[in-house]
Amino acid sequence: MKRLYILPLAMVLVLAGCVPKKKKTGPGISEKKAKKEKLAMVDIPVADDAVRSFFDEEIGEFAVLDDIDANQAKTASNDSLISQEYEDEFAWVEEEEANKDFDIVYFDFDKYDIRSDQEDSLKDNIKRAKDLVHDEKGHKSTVIVEGHSCSITNSRIYNFALSEDRARIVADKFIAAGIPKENIKVVGRGEEYPAIVDGKPIKGSREEQWLNRRVVIHIVQPSHC
Repeated sequence: MKRLYILPLAMVLVLAGCVPKKKKTGPGISEKKAKKEKLAMVDIPVADDAVRSFFDEEIGEFAVLDDIDANQAKTASNDSLISQEYEDEFAWVEEEEANKDFDIVYFDFDKYDIRSDQEDSLKDNIKRAKDLVHDEKGHKSTVIVEGHSCSITNSRIYNFALSEDRARIVADKFIAAGIPKENIKVVGRGEEYPAIVDGKPIKGSREEQWLNRRVVIHIVQPSHC
C-alpha cells in the first residue's frame, strides 16, 4: 500500500517541474521595449551621395568666395595704408618745384632700367643735384627721387613697387656720382599721381600713359632761421 501512494506523489512532482516559468514583465522592461519598437518604426530620411555631393560643392564655393572677399578687403586696406604713409612722409615736397631744375627721366612699360635715350637727362640731373646739394653757406639740401608708374597693370601694390624700383635705380646713379646717400630720399608714388597735361591727368591706353612712367627729381632746401 505504501508503494502505491509514493508513485502518484512522484509523478506529481515531476509534472510540476516541467511547467514553464513565466517571464518577468515589469514596467521597466516593457517601456524600453516599446521605445525601441517606436524608434524602429520612425522613417528618418538620409541624404544620398548626390545630395551630399551637391551640398559639399556649394559649401566649398561659399568658402572660396569668403576667402576671396577677405583677401580683397585686406589688399584694399594695405593699399590705403601705403598711400597714406607716402603722402604723410612727403607732404612737405612742393609740386611746383618738380620741373624747376631737373629733367624728367622716362621708362619703358613695366621696366625700371635706364633707357639709352634718357642717359643725357640723367647726367644733367646729377650735375645740377651736385651744385644744389650744398649751398654757399654749407647748408645741405635733400634730393627727393620720386618714381611713378602708369595704371595699366591694375595692381596698386605692384605699381608702388615698380615706381620705387625706378626711383631707386636713379638714386643709385646719384650716389655713384658722389652725392652723399644721406642727402637722398627715395619714394615710390605708384599710379597715384599721373602726369598733368593742360590741367588734366594722363589716362588711357598703355601708349597714352607713357608720360606717367617717370622719375621726377625735387630739391628741398633746409629752412634758414
